[in-house]
Amino acid sequence: MRKKLINPLEHLWRHALLLAMLLVTSGAWAQPDEATSFDLWVAGIEVTSENAADVTGALPTAAPQVYYNPETNVLTLDNADLKLESGDAIETEMSSLTVHLKGSSYITCYDETAVAFKSTAKGGTTITFTTDEEDPGFLSMATRYDAFGNLITTAYRNGLFYYNNGGDYKYIEYLNKPQIYAYYDADEDVMKMGMEGASDDVVELRYSIDYADAQLTDVTDALYDMKGDIPLLGPCTVTAYAKAGDTQSDADVGKLFGLAQATKRLPLSQGATVELPLLIPAVAEDDGIGLEVVSISNDEVAYLGQNKELCLRGTGTCTVTVALSIDDEESLEGKFRILNEWDKIEGTENDYGYGLKFDLEVFEPQDPDLRFYDATIMTHFAEVQRAEAVIGGENFVQPALQNRNKLPVAYSSSNEQVATIDADGLVKLVGTGTTTITASSEATDEFLAGSAAYTLYVSRKLDISFGNRSWATYCAPEDLNVPNGITAAYQVTGIVDGTVTAEPLRCLPKGVGVLLERAEEEPTKDFVATAYGASTEAFDFSRNLLHGTGKATSVASLTDDDATIYVLYYDEFVKTTSGTIPACRAYLALPATVAPVGARLRIVRGSDAATAIDGVDATATDAAPVFDLKGRRLAGQPTRKGIYLKGGKKVVVTK
Repeated sequence: MRKKLINPLEHLWRHALLLAMLLVTSGAWAQPDEATSFDLWVAGIEVTSENAADVTGALPTAAPQVYYNPETNVLTLDNADLKLESGDAIETEMSSLTVHLKGSSYITCYDETAVAFKSTAKGGTTITFTTDEEDPGFLSMATRYDAFGNLITTAYRNGLFYYNNGGDYKYIEYLNKPQIYAYYDADEDVMKMGMEGASDDVVELRYSIDYADAQLTDVTDALYDMKGDIPLLGPCTVTAYAKAGDTQSDADVGKLFGLAQATKRLPLSQGATVELPLLIPAVAEDDGIGLEVVSISNDEVAYLGQNKELCLRGTGTCTVTVALSIDDEESLEGKFRILNEWDKIEGTENDYGYGLKFDLEVFEPQDPDLRFYDATIMTHFAEVQRAEAVIGGENFVQPALQNRNKLPVAYSSSNEQVATIDADGLVKLVGTGTTTITASSEATDEFLAGSAAYTLYVSRKLDISFGNRSWATYCAPEDLNVPNGITAAYQVTGIVDGTVTAEPLRCLPKGVGVLLERAEEEPTKDFVATAYGASTEAFDFSRNLLHGTGKATSVASLTDDDATIYVLYYDEFVKTTSGTIPACRAYLALPATVAPVGARLRIVRGSDAATAIDGVDATATDAAPVFDLKGRRLAGQPTRKGIYLKGGKKVVVTK
């Protein structure tokens, strides 16, 4: 039944009175403001611009909690209680309307033909129900037959249900999280789910399965038919939610637990504590879920310690039963439910005393049998324990490693200033000295930790070629001992009467130019030097006129400070202004204070100096016969560069 806000007779009387007042005051005619109608009626009251803020304020049986916002087209029921003896509760001619629910509202229609919502619009009306997320509303509709007229289409958000007077309740969507239930059938490895009180034809139940095993295929947003079984292939997390219309409920999470390791094999270590297998899917620390040992089938293999830790005792096998340990059962609410239907373990202290079992095998660990062998003669390095390498010599081949059990091996060098070794066992020589190369393997379930080692002695091959000469220069890249085949090393300290004087050294200092004297025996092809080692001896090289070269050096680049450059040539120093001095050699750079004599400088022996080569003249002008070093007499003066004998003296021809 509709009730117009203004009846015609009352309107005519008010218009006449208003017209008379206007004639008296102004002598002019005026029209009154008309109320705007919104094609909406609540409890028979037409909603207009005049009463939209409090539609039901004039009803004696209803609190003034119904209001309409025409700008948003939202009708709000705020704890409304609409009881109608006759007629429909809410009627509209609009094509769409949003009804917003606040608090608990009720619509009761006592008329057998009345409905809670009715449409008179051509093509019908769509009504969308909404609530506030922080304070969801609720609407109960009691009608004889149906809550909606034939032309009403509903779109649901949350919190709506209705029933007829015969007691047939029908949920459209839950106010809070639906009561999703799930149980796991361990015999068939399936799970069944449902929703208490849900209407199958209105609410969808959807689920996803995330398996702990990455090899299993997950399930994403699947529709549950409320009747079938959900096969569970292993430990997993199941997430379920209810869906109605274009909205969905909060998620309900359940976990089917398992153990990350069904069998443990451990080496025997008396009294060692065994870590329990991890629960999968993993739980967070604040979930308060863990495992506790309930029983051990063979206490000769393992036993339960004073603090309920699992300890090893002997070799063999046993079965260990563990149960869920829950710190606070109430803390699980709102996080997830436990789906497991494990065997109930008697004597557990909580309701989640479901157990799982795992096998424990304890054995005597084996020696990993790591050994180094000589790569050439297969001599066992447990006996030999040494290897030699020469920097600048042949490529060093590491002794072969015996690793019959193919264990992961880590390599190390005790002195990386001598040699380094990479993860693949490749040795790189760095400097002279001694280092220990070690291959080690960590302990595993099968083997003890093991290692094998050998001592590596590294020397350096000197790039020196004396030929038939007695002298050579050298500049060492590191501190070295004077090698065999060389009588001594000297620093040049002066120039006297066209000769050089020198002082002996007991080593080849790093980066210092020195003069080397070859031993008198047959020429040595290879000179191998070892590390000089730690020494507190300090050498004074302030008077050394020799300068070493770390790399090949152009003579032209050495004359910037007007020094005179002499290089060793056939056992004497010869003045030069061009050419290149090889790497690891030395040259004389004579300043102006050391007056050079002639183009050549002889090497003279002193009481504590180098062995002398006396009487090497700058030129030879007498008519004495000339012989080569093989004793053959020349027909005249020498025409080729080289060393000759003339008048019992050596002669050096440079041009």
